[in-house]
Amino acid sequence: MNQTPYVMPPLGQALLAELHNKIIHFPIVLGLLGALLVLVAWRKPQYETIAFWVVWFAVLSTLAAYFSGMAQSTEFLHRPKRWIMETHMRFGIGLAFAECVWLLALLRRRTHGLAALMSFVVAALVLVTAFLGGLVAHGRGGGPPPAAAAPTAPAAQPADTDSVPPAP
Repeated sequence: MNQTPYVMPPLGQALLAELHNKIIHFPIVLGLLGALLVLVAWRKPQYETIAFWVVWFAVLSTLAAYFSGMAQSTEFLHRPKRWIMETHMRFGIGLAFAECVWLLALLRRRTHGLAALMSFVVAALVLVTAFLGGLVAHGRGGGPPPAAAAPTAPAAQPADTDSVPPAP
């Protein structure tokens, strides 16, 4: 089968098309890196400043991902994946709020324990939200269950049914 080669669109068009799919990698990486750095800074205070700034950029990138995702979500409004997209969006909003609490907890030394706890919360929310986003972008669906895919013959009955005692 002879296929025509892919034609690359102009750079500006390629960068802006489906922007959410490109931006989303930043909050994933920065959120997980920030969680790691906050936990490391618990024992090694020299990492507190870099942890704070990584968390700050994670919050900003999450906001950018939210707005780009809202702009891109209209293509799913009348599709079967709408419910997954809406669940992904709700987790993304929860992630943004959790990151804001996380950032505020890093501002004062007495709330650094809360910041450490929020590192686990944010990491979990990042992973769940990213998983749901992956289903929206790449999920193909499982199709019908295996039993419904191909009808099978009924199960064979035992040859000697008289030896089975009746149910009480």
